[in-house]
Amino acid sequence: MAVNTGVQSALVRFNDFVWFSWTTFRGARFTLQNYYKEVLRQLADISWGSGALLVGGGTVGVMVLLSLSAGTSLGIEGFNGLEIMGLAPLTGFVSAGVNTRELAPLVAALALGGQVGCRFTAQIGSMRISEEIDALEVMAVNPMRYLVTTRVLACMFAILPLYLIGLLGAYAASEASVVFIFGQSRGTYEHYFYSFIDGRDVFLSIVKILVFAMMVALIHCWFGFRAGSGPQGVGEATGRAIRCSIVVVVLVDMLLTLAFWGSDPGFRVAG
Repeated sequence: MAVNTGVQSALVRFNDFVWFSWTTFRGARFTLQNYYKEVLRQLADISWGSGALLVGGGTVGVMVLLSLSAGTSLGIEGFNGLEIMGLAPLTGFVSAGVNTRELAPLVAALALGGQVGCRFTAQIGSMRISEEIDALEVMAVNPMRYLVTTRVLACMFAILPLYLIGLLGAYAASEASVVFIFGQSRGTYEHYFYSFIDGRDVFLSIVKILVFAMMVALIHCWFGFRAGSGPQGVGEATGRAIRCSIVVVVLVDMLLTLAFWGSDPGFRVAG
């Protein structure tokens, strides 16, 4: 009986999330026409925040730091692993494939969830428990369009330039780690990197991060909108939101990887 009740509760919450997502995008055109200033304000807040690097700051600093760290780790581990088999020159190939297809999108999504998503949940949750959302409804302002749609759209607009900055940072960090730490020729690294880097992979990588940004924003806004009473309810909603968004991002990443490259990896090695 308890299992059935748990399943029913999960289905009800999933149905509510689907309705929430549909309502969010259904009001996108109205939001862009009437609340574009709020979208721009959220866009600036997501990107730069208060100007601080980490606490209270935007996503750009976190994105760059995480991308540089991940790219450096990939370069080090990729070189060491390939050197065992006498294939160290192919480290550039590993960077072109792994950074583009998997590492950079996941790092960007985690940065977005940790830096922006939790803020969304806390902001909207605080407005819920202080009855500010009810006040918007009394003033005939649709809280879904003003609070949720603006944030989701701003998140999707902001993530593209932020992601490209992070991707370039990951590329540069991987190359720097291989060239300066292990002394590999820059020409050798760049030969294999540019031989295997593919514009289609970069495009599909951008599709990935746009999907991730949409899911992260929707999940965190939904948890904030449905936060329980009191500060404890907001704290619990924030914790559940970040856990849920991480799990969803990893699962969706697996599905998109299978859809994009599962049947044909796209690499051709001959000679």
